[in-house]
Amino acid sequence: MTLQKVKGTYTLPHVIKADWTAYLIFSIFFGPIVILGIFATLKNSSAWPVSFVALIFLVAFLAWINSFKIILSDDKIIYKTLFSKNKEAIFSKINNMEINIGLKHKANAKSAFYQLDIYERGSIELLSINMKPFSKRDLAIIVDTIAIKAPSAKMDELTYQLKEGDFKLIVSEGIRKSWQVLLIIAVMSLSIAIFHALVANG
Repeated sequence: MTLQKVKGTYTLPHVIKADWTAYLIFSIFFGPIVILGIFATLKNSSAWPVSFVALIFLVAFLAWINSFKIILSDDKIIYKTLFSKNKEAIFSKINNMEINIGLKHKANAKSAFYQLDIYERGSIELLSINMKPFSKRDLAIIVDTIAIKAPSAKMDELTYQLKEGDFKLIVSEGIRKSWQVLLIIAVMSLSIAIFHALVANG
């Protein structure tokens, strides 16, 4: 996996938007449904709700992805999304950074699967960034900027590897946690199936 070395390749202020791959993923997922819905509507006008609903979902998700923005200024980082007010952290107050991967994070009950948590000295609130919409290079720039602006800030091993532009550890941890999620889903599905079978035979 190619290292994403970013030191000295950017200047502040620096604006980061969602990567094009995030748009592509949702387009691939909903696009075919929209196209099939259109063809179904051409053959049978009563099928139009299928394409309409799929189109609404596609537009909504693309608008959500487009709302993700990170601004790195000389003194702070600002994080913007569609469903939350602007959140920020002052560089001089940042004392810790860590990457949390999985469904449950110790820092934040409502969290993304891949999340960068930034802590400020003397604050009970933290800045939690959903890492998934952003490119590897942009994520490395975020951590590199904080490391420069807040040199005393601590970071866990995953965050340090991100700063160095190395994503192998993050990818392997993500794969490990994904298998855990699939196992939980499989167990829940099996439990539901057994329950229905017992009810049906009862």
